[in-house]
Amino acid sequence: MRVGDERAAVAWCEERYGPDGARFSGGGEWADADLALMGDPEMAASMTETVGESFRQGVGGYAQDITVQARPWAFDPGRIRVPVVALHGEADTVIPTVHSRHTADLVPGAKIDLRPVDGHLSILARVPRLALDLVA
Repeated sequence: MRVGDERAAVAWCEERYGPDGARFSGGGEWADADLALMGDPEMAASMTETVGESFRQGVGGYAQDITVQARPWAFDPGRIRVPVVALHGEADTVIPTVHSRHTADLVPGAKIDLRPVDGHLSILARVPRLALDLVA
């Protein structure tokens, strides 16, 4: 995110993860809930397949993603008028909760739902219920 330039970010990603992303591991330490999730062979296989597919065309997409995350949004989040919930696992070792708190602060009426035990991956199990609640 600090590189700022997409070409430089691609070079950084290729050096760190390889041109095909084969050395990408997703981060450093994982929360206990994430480790438990990845301990399930079916889930581990699914995540391995997902990560492999995300790098099928190289690291360019990942480099673009981490570059644009450091840029201002192209719209005013203060104009959002639909229900918004920023869902975040407090045990997430990849993305700090300050990101979700910031998003909730920018969107009028947004709520933040912090889950103490969930991490970066395990929080995904909460999304279907949250979607049903928002639709209701």
